[in-house]
Amino acid sequence: MRQILIVANQTLGGERLMEVVRDRIAHGPCTFTLVVPVVPAAGDLAVTVGAGLTIQASSPTYEAARVEAVHRLGAGLQALSDLGATVDGDVGVQNPVEAVGHCLKLQAYDEIIVSTLPKTVSRWLHQDVPHRIRRKFEIPVAVVTAREPMAT
Repeated sequence: MRQILIVANQTLGGERLMEVVRDRIAHGPCTFTLVVPVVPAAGDLAVTVGAGLTIQASSPTYEAARVEAVHRLGAGLQALSDLGATVDGDVGVQNPVEAVGHCLKLQAYDEIIVSTLPKTVSRWLHQDVPHRIRRKFEIPVAVVTAREPMAT
């Protein structure tokens, strides 16, 4: 059975990530682990990630960001379970590369899915997080980028 690690924060529940999870499930037995890094926001940001889901990021402190991450984790676990996925998860450290490293100390994975905001607003893409994960851990990495924000 394939083991797949999903690293996501503001894009949890987005249609692109849900499409990829459905695809993995359709291609055979797999289980998922969801890690949501605690990421304090640089400022207020509202992004529509799909299916009418708008994420509001407004936690300037680590403590507030952790509360948001716990909330997102719960919602993400529910959304993935609703798709029929076998999933567990946890809140991770702020640095997504380190969060992946912590997960890999506990379990081996066949693939890592990194779910990001669109490149126009994604800190993870600007920091080259997917490439850094691929290079450091030598595990296949799939990048799922939420659709561009819709005009409001």
